[in-house]
Formats: sequence, structure tokens, C-alpha cells
Amino acid sequence: AGFLEVDPPYGINLPKVRMASDKGELYSEYNEVAAVDYPEFLLRLTHECYRIASDNAWLILWHGAEWYQPCINALQDAGFFTCPVPGIWKKGNAVGQSNSPDANLGLSYEQFIYARKGSPKLRLPGRSNVFDYPGVHPLHRIHRTERPVELIRDILNTFVWPGTAVICPFAGSGNTLVAAAELHMPMAGFDLSEQFRNAFVARHT
Repeated sequence: AGFLEVDPPYGINLPKVRMASDKGELYSEYNEVAAVDYPEFLLRLTHECYRIASDNAWLILWHGAEWYQPCINALQDAGFFTCPVPGIWKKGNAVGQSNSPDANLGLSYEQFIYARKGSPKLRLPGRSNVFDYPGVHPLHRIHRTERPVELIRDILNTFVWPGTAVICPFAGSGNTLVAAAELHMPMAGFDLSEQFRNAFVARHT
């Protein structure tokens, strides 16, 4: 694969950190990894990604804020070169979420680490690291952490060219597969949840 979009469990208790209004069917399907097991999980994940990546490939890794440095360490241990400044998904003008609004500012962005195997070149050299797209409306989501196709399409266009093989090992809503198909990039995705798979197929048939 020339591009891997990796969005694993975040090693957190997702139902507790999500706002009460955002809880739903996700939690019967979401496969979390316990924090105590997360460093070993990251090592196994990043080493497998390195194994299947082509000689000159990009990888982006979405992560929880508290796991930034362990993610960097795991990627480097596997053999990837990492950038110390992450990519940012700014969620338009949405009001940020916080489980403790009296103590913490609302979060209105997510970040991803981007890393390379070998010496691939950016398709859009010098592009800003900020990707500004509103999130998917709750009524239209099939996965509670779904990212918009437009965002993923922009990320793919930034890093790689049409014809690049894309792998999405935690496919979730399947939007990465949709974006890759629109850009004429061969793709493959995997997910443990049959519910998410069926919802994706129903949406696109």
C-alpha cells in the first residue's frame, strides 16, 4: 500500500468522555483497547503497518491526545519517519465538546500524526497542516466518530496521486474507501463490526 489511513481505538473509555447527548448504538459495537494494553497494541499495529506499506509510502495515524508520544515512539520503533507537528482537522465552526465544560475548553479539532516509509514526496508540497471541514451531521452518521468524505479526499489529494493503493485497517463508516474510490485509488478496508459494514453497504447501494 502507498497510503495507510489508520484510525484505531484510542485507549480511552469512550462512553465516559463523550457528551451524554452523543452516546448511542456505537458503544455496543465499538471495540476498545484497555489503557494498560495500549502501548503493546500500538507496537503490534505500527509494525504490521510498516510490513504492508510499500517502499515509499505515507501513513496517517489518528490518536487520542494523551497517546501522542507513545504513538510517535511506536511508529519510529517500527521504522517510520515522523513529523513532530501533527495534521489538524478543524471541525468548521462547530462548538467544541467537553465532558467537563466548567473546567475544560471544548474540543473543536482532532489531530493525526503523519509518517513516511522510505522517501515519498507530498503531492501538494507546502500545504497547510490544517484541514478545515465541518463534521458529519449526527442524523447522517453511521458511526459516531465518522469523518466527512470531503476531509479524507483532501488528505488523500495532499499526500498521494491517483493510482496509489490505499489501506484502511479500521474502516468504520467506510468514508475513506469512498474518498479513495472517487480519486481512482485502489483501496481495501477492514472492520470487526458487521453492523458498520452493513450500514456502509446500505448507504452505497
